[in-house]
Amino acid sequence: MNKLMHSIVLSSRKSSSYGVFLRSYHHNTAGVRMNQYLQSRFMFPKGDDIFSFTRNYFTSVVNQTYTEETNKDDDMGYSKIESQSRLREKVSLSKKLKQRALENQFSLEEAINVSTNLIYGKKNIVVMIGPVASTQSRLPKDVFEQATSRYYQQHNSFASHIYGDLHILYNIDNKAIINSLQTEDNNMNDSKQDITPQRYSSGRSKEGIQLQNIKENTIDDLYNSIQFMSNPTPTLQYLQKLHNTFNKNYSKGTPVHDFLLRLKKENKLLRVYTESIDGIEQNILGDNIVVNCLGSLNGFHCDVCGKELDFTSALSQFPNRGSSDRNIRKGKCELMSKQECGLIPNLVLENDTFPKEVRELGENDISESDMIIVIGTPLSRQPLSGLMKMASQNKNITTLWILPRVLLDCYQDNDIPNPLQEFANGTSSRNNVIVLPDEVTIDSFVSSIQTKLLSRQTH
Repeated sequence: MNKLMHSIVLSSRKSSSYGVFLRSYHHNTAGVRMNQYLQSRFMFPKGDDIFSFTRNYFTSVVNQTYTEETNKDDDMGYSKIESQSRLREKVSLSKKLKQRALENQFSLEEAINVSTNLIYGKKNIVVMIGPVASTQSRLPKDVFEQATSRYYQQHNSFASHIYGDLHILYNIDNKAIINSLQTEDNNMNDSKQDITPQRYSSGRSKEGIQLQNIKENTIDDLYNSIQFMSNPTPTLQYLQKLHNTFNKNYSKGTPVHDFLLRLKKENKLLRVYTESIDGIEQNILGDNIVVNCLGSLNGFHCDVCGKELDFTSALSQFPNRGSSDRNIRKGKCELMSKQECGLIPNLVLENDTFPKEVRELGENDISESDMIIVIGTPLSRQPLSGLMKMASQNKNITTLWILPRVLLDCYQDNDIPNPLQEFANGTSSRNNVIVLPDEVTIDSFVSSIQTKLLSRQTH
């Protein structure tokens, strides 16, 4: 590694301004390959030692290097920076978050103890959960990471909210096929065999392949309320495949849901806000505890009179969905007397608003809560990012973030929730981030926390 040296050049302004400009040059043994230039104008009381002042300032900023390559000989790549505060703004917040999270990373045992200590004694816990909490242990590691990254790195389309959940979840249908073939060929190549869902052909895997081949712009059409009312057939076919997949794989919960159920039985669980659409949280915890922030795949409702139908019954109300006559393609039932009535999925579609319960319950829950646990979601999307902004204003709330490493890599500077901004900048000690090692799943980590909590209660 080349040795690094820094040199500074000082130039004073008129004595009346008491200013100084500072330039920092970055050298290595191969010569001045890159020139870095930090220039700031400082005001300091008359009579201060200009060199002492500059030396102290230079010490504080010398490690903040901002490079700029250029072929121009006249300006040598200098870029003027007006103030020290602007210097600091140049540091990427997402990089700062990742750096601080990894610097403060605990051993597995320490992370379990820290989490247990934070949860123990809390009385009004709000949990915010995403699809990652349900899918990580059910998917091959490479599929899970690829799907999760693709979901949370989409920022150009509202439909990506829903698409992200589905992109992760539809792969689960192929997991049983993969496991079966791995068992049969267990002695051939152990776990090093590169297996992807597309490699196998069966009735079940074909559905997964068809879904995987749908492009993002098509997804936008599938989850657009105006498009659905105009021609419901593509969306209905897609949702039916997904509904069948959920029923096969989500009849039971995960250890995360066992943990939430335990909190509920102990009267410590105030609310669960979920970004998942599979309905598993409601099946286990009940409607009064769970708020589906992006809707649910459990059925349809009329957009005029509010009539609710379960998923299977609702599909039967679209007998003419392939008709060229737009007026008779809409889902109907005998209880819908108004001509303008029509069924739509219980999902948040593009051009829709988020469920009103999110804000109505959220404001009250945030004011009453003493802890928020974030499991398997970066909270970089609305509406939960909005709730966390409110939570950051309640200084009595402690937050605990349980994130796999892949989620930490998905943050952009403009979508980091307020509590994590505080954590990254070191301005608050009430926000706690646990980044799980690659070999540790959310399920296993939460199970360990639950075991610790039960152990404390029995002593």
